Amino acid sequence: MLTRFQHLFIGFEIALAAVLLYFAWTLPIMTVRTWVFFYEDVSVFDAARKLYEDDLLTLAGLVFFFAVVFPGGKMLVLGKGWFHLWDGKGEGRLGQALATVDLLGKWSMLDVFVVAVVIVSTQTSLVSEAQALPGVYYFIGSVLVSMVATMDLRRNLRKQGGNGEVVAAE
Repeated sequence: MLTRFQHLFIGFEIALAAVLLYFAWTLPIMTVRTWVFFYEDVSVFDAARKLYEDDLLTLAGLVFFFAVVFPGGKMLVLGKGWFHLWDGKGEGRLGQALATVDLLGKWSMLDVFVVAVVIVSTQTSLVSEAQALPGVYYFIGSVLVSMVATMDLRRNLRKQGGNGEVVAAE
């Protein structure tokens, strides 16, 4: 049986991961210095757009998918699983949510790897230098918090079994 505190805490973890992800998407992940005088701050969206403009379509697609679509989808799935804990609509829905959460857990750090590859590839260029900015740390924080939320949600979905009961903390 899930206590109200446990349920709310998992919801807090998911909300915190979503807020961190929002900042990761909107804040610059790196400053790129080209030659001596030119500096440019680059966000996740900017990196994907620049790769697309440079006709690196596969890399642009991978960065966009694993740094934007996948983490955003993961937040939606975690939120849906959290609501399944609350509403108790039966084992079928809980089983689907659990299977999806388990699948996402296996891919958790790939999105961080893709962002790191973008920064490293920029640093290895002969004419530019990159420096990590706060957006990277928000992104890593979002991934780590969502991993903890996924583990907590998975554990409680397994315990839940389908009765959907939430009780006051004792």
